[in-house]
Amino acid sequence: MKVLHVAQYIYNKNYKEFTKNKSGLGIMAQDICSALADYDEVFLLTHAITPGHKNKYTILRHTWLDVIKNLRLRNLCKGFKAFAFTKTTLRSKIHLMYYAINIGCLDYWIKKINPDVIHIHEYTPPMMGFVELCYEKNRPLVVTCHGLLGEKKCEQYIKDSEKKIVGLYNKKSFYLTTISTSIRDKLIKYYDVESDKKIKVVLNGIERKNIPVKAGSKNNYTLLCVGQLSERKNQGQVMEAVSMLDENLKNRIKLYLIGNDTLNGELLKKADELGLQSRVICTGFVERDKLGQYYEAADGLIVASLDEGFGLPIVESMMYGVPVVMFSDLDAVKDLYSEDAFVLVSRRTTEAFSEGIEELVNRSWDKALIQAHAQKFSLESMGMKYHEIYGECCLEKK
Repeated sequence: MKVLHVAQYIYNKNYKEFTKNKSGLGIMAQDICSALADYDEVFLLTHAITPGHKNKYTILRHTWLDVIKNLRLRNLCKGFKAFAFTKTTLRSKIHLMYYAINIGCLDYWIKKINPDVIHIHEYTPPMMGFVELCYEKNRPLVVTCHGLLGEKKCEQYIKDSEKKIVGLYNKKSFYLTTISTSIRDKLIKYYDVESDKKIKVVLNGIERKNIPVKAGSKNNYTLLCVGQLSERKNQGQVMEAVSMLDENLKNRIKLYLIGNDTLNGELLKKADELGLQSRVICTGFVERDKLGQYYEAADGLIVASLDEGFGLPIVESMMYGVPVVMFSDLDAVKDLYSEDAFVLVSRRTTEAFSEGIEELVNRSWDKALIQAHAQKFSLESMGMKYHEIYGECCLEKK
């Protein structure tokens, strides 16, 4: 089966043009394509300017010449309209216009490849033109929701794209997939979904590894926060919670903030203000093949995000037998929770989260049980589930 994936971006350290965006979504889009290449002939089109690459799957060529050659008046008008009338920042207006003029490139590759299924990752405003093109062409289509937009504090035009995708789904029900059960349930609850039969949950996965269990130290504790340093990931509250711990315990903790810093050093300043300058280490972005050494040394993973659709670091840490403390209202909890691996904090207060961290470090954990739980979330099972959905999608079009 030929499957054409469309994503805003991916992260792949082997190609320079795909190293700029280091978000979890970019990593996951890359993993999905790679996992599906075991079952299907996979092609990927992104917005990045690239000569194209062929490895386990094919990254399609997307050059400025391709953009110009495939520019259509209709899409140019769509771009000008988005630029002129969307109430947002100048940068976002340019972003919307750029994607609009790129719709012709997707049209070109659809004609050239003639894929059996098109899989679009996200339905954010820039991607809606691509969804609409596939919808108009009556192509077998799967659209993945990596997070719910409507419940977040964001601009209205972003929320409107979510309503629009549900409207298109109701008219001609293509397949919608979500990366967690909670996101699926909220999507159905918040919007007038006429039928939920084609809204499927496909949990993200990671590569299965057999990692020897290492005994932790009870004298000192290494805690990790893995993900972009940002307001959404909420590392600031984590530091506040650590600062509230008993002095003796606090002085035995090292907190590693691992991720690309989007806050321009504000967290380190906050660490100084809280008297944690010797307790907090910001590592910057760490490649996945190097993350293992941090997980191996860790006693716990801390997740205090304001929202978290799935959370790859959660599964990655459990693969190393590392327990997790997190807020219980996060979307990821429903699918990932095990009493053998988690401390859940029900109240979103710093005091409650500090108590959760204390429980994490004081509790005796069975690392083998945590690792066994992590085995449920594999790339193989994720790839197979998407492959099955593609099969259903194709059968309906015959």
